Amino acid sequence: MNVQLLLFAKAPEPRQVKTRLCPPATGRQAATIAAAALADTIEILDTTPAVRRTIVLSGQYPAPAGWHTVTQRGTGLAERLVHAYADTALPDTATLLLGMDTPQLTTAAGGPWDCPTRHTPQRCMAYRCPPPTPADTPSPR
Repeated sequence: MNVQLLLFAKAPEPRQVKTRLCPPATGRQAATIAAAALADTIEILDTTPAVRRTIVLSGQYPAPAGWHTVTQRGTGLAERLVHAYADTALPDTATLLLGMDTPQLTTAAGGPWDCPTRHTPQRCMAYRCPPPTPADTPSPR
């Protein structure tokens, strides 16, 4: 089956993303966390087989190599989601849409950020976990 991946995202701009984290985080800190979440999700989706990868984006963000970008349009979340599917439809291709903050996604090996406490990438950033050592990272089976 052919599958395309859509990443529904908002550009990580201060005071525009992760606003529920403020306070205690500042707008800039919240944007940094959002940028980390977006980068982590892109990294995982880059390893996932797909016929096409597209960021459905609100705001300005550079598309990674090999990705397409479509601008979100519509009023309200429901309308933006409907347009995301309509604007990216491919014949005979299933579509999987994911949000930019999806810490439960992992690669088969667990991802390069696995910390000894098994935090998600965003929590590692927030808690300032030390970088993993080779012994902390699971090996592929």
